[in-house]
Amino acid sequence: MRRVLIGVTAAALWSVVAADVRAGVVSDFFVVGDIYATITKENGPNLVDRYSSDGAYIDMMPIRPIALGASARGLAFGPDGLLYVVQSFPGPASKFEVQSYNSSGVLQDRYAYDGPGSYLDGNISFGKIGFDDSGHFYVGSGGGLVQFTQGSTESGRLFFPTAGSGVFDVKALANGNLLVALRNDVYEIDGSGTILQDLKHVGGGGGLDFADLRGIEYDAGAGVLYATMLGYTGHSYQIMKIDFATGALLGTRSFNYADDLSLSADGRLVVGSRTQSPITLDEDLNLLNSLSSSQDTRMFVTQFGPAAAVPEPASIALLGFGVAVATLGAAARRRPR
Repeated sequence: MRRVLIGVTAAALWSVVAADVRAGVVSDFFVVGDIYATITKENGPNLVDRYSSDGAYIDMMPIRPIALGASARGLAFGPDGLLYVVQSFPGPASKFEVQSYNSSGVLQDRYAYDGPGSYLDGNISFGKIGFDDSGHFYVGSGGGLVQFTQGSTESGRLFFPTAGSGVFDVKALANGNLLVALRNDVYEIDGSGTILQDLKHVGGGGGLDFADLRGIEYDAGAGVLYATMLGYTGHSYQIMKIDFATGALLGTRSFNYADDLSLSADGRLVVGSRTQSPITLDEDLNLLNSLSSSQDTRMFVTQFGPAAAVPEPASIALLGFGVAVATLGAAARRRPR
């Protein structure tokens, strides 16, 4: 049930929609294999839509609006089994909030952040969220990467500041490091935020430069990095499959305004878009299905299910990305946990 109410506060709107949750509209919302997506538009509905693994729409879960005109952004399941959803305040307000929900749609915690680097309005793709294995989660913003400690709602801090780009996506590695997607680079950074590697290019001399990256995923079992970018003339709107050890470009697929990525334990890749219905691909980027959705933007996606095992990746120092290897200082890497 979707309600449109005029002339009410965000709190009043939530009280009406939340009543639907208690009445049973949402019950056991988390099902292994199901796909979840937010609608991303200012003054749009603050909802998480649920789809079956074959793309059929099932139902929705309302999320508590932080303000009228708030924009829902990234979402991901945490190791605690809760669904975490990012919301951006509307207009020039430089702040955002991360909310966690249980499978009955009941709000658990609210992590607010209005410190340095907190603005998400600089790009509609900001606001993706990722978890590490040491009790932290991260949100990409216009000012960099913001870190939170799970269970500590006031713990937000600018962990990795950036200048002129912002962070579009983040993925944790088993060695304790993070892969961080900026506009034209994928950095590997350690637990102190030190840049260990700067990846700008894939596929050797005839390959592709990274240009306007939007999302990344890492398949540790296959040693594959997936990435989306808006790209450039001749290589627009690319989904890329990359050999993580060699930097070889294993495949590409064009998909208009491809954005967020979510990789399931069985190797299926869900791809959100700013202008298209999300799609599901197999490990070789072949189309499996499209999600049944309206014209509303569903660029942030995730899937519920057991996480794939994450072995220690090959050192990125072996990558054949062919450019700009930035090794700053002698910062020691953290050992795998």
